[in-house]
Amino acid sequence: MEHLNKQQIVLLCILIAIVTSIATGIVTVSISDQGQNPGVVNTVNQVVEKTIERVISPATTTVIKQTENRTIIVGVEEQTAIAVDKASKAIVRIYDNTSGAEVYAGLGVIMTKEGIVAVDKNELLSTATGKYSIVYPDKTKFTGKVTLDVGSDFAFISPIISDPKNSPAQQIFASANSDTVKLGQNILILAGKDSFMVYPGIVQGVVEDKMSTTTRIVSQIIASQESRRASLSSPLVNIGGDVIGIKTFMNMSDESNPFTPINFVKDRLATTTLL
Repeated sequence: MEHLNKQQIVLLCILIAIVTSIATGIVTVSISDQGQNPGVVNTVNQVVEKTIERVISPATTTVIKQTENRTIIVGVEEQTAIAVDKASKAIVRIYDNTSGAEVYAGLGVIMTKEGIVAVDKNELLSTATGKYSIVYPDKTKFTGKVTLDVGSDFAFISPIISDPKNSPAQQIFASANSDTVKLGQNILILAGKDSFMVYPGIVQGVVEDKMSTTTRIVSQIIASQESRRASLSSPLVNIGGDVIGIKTFMNMSDESNPFTPINFVKDRLATTTLL
């Protein structure tokens, strides 16, 4: 370098810059070609997804993967709204028509795709001999036939279908597995006569059946105190919008705020002969 004059040094720098530009262009083209390879794209997506999951706190967001190559991050508020919207499609309102006037009795949970509903039997103002109607989420109304379960607090109401073309076929009903509930998971409680009120909380306690030695059976789900404003037959809902429990008269006065797991209700329905 010391033997070069100023003009030669300038020309050498220009030459080095040209060579560097050509090399950069070759590398860029090579990477672009590799970008067409699905394996490379998937690898990049995985890196991005993991980076997102680490940067954003799980306490404030929920990550929902809708497609293989797409990740949608939904805030807690939006996820709660989605859960309420889904759960509301599995909940009905029961009315007592025994006196000739329509009197609100309470909420009910749809248990089957045929529209059979579970309620706390104490909700039925005129017992099983009364006349009741079921108003489904789509606002359709059916006269209900009541069957009391002598082995529990529940009654099951079946819609009376006069026209097979006009049946309350349900896409969403209580099908979740309440035996998988976990301590600390987020929950929602729905109540309300004319419109829903939502009370958020967490699972503060889980009571398990000690008689079961092979499988885990949850006998009570205890909700946190901020969600104590449940009414009779109020559904307990997980953040996915699935009904996992129902409030009954027997546990209304219990200060621990327990709910009857939906698996118990499903088992009672399976062993009950409907009228």
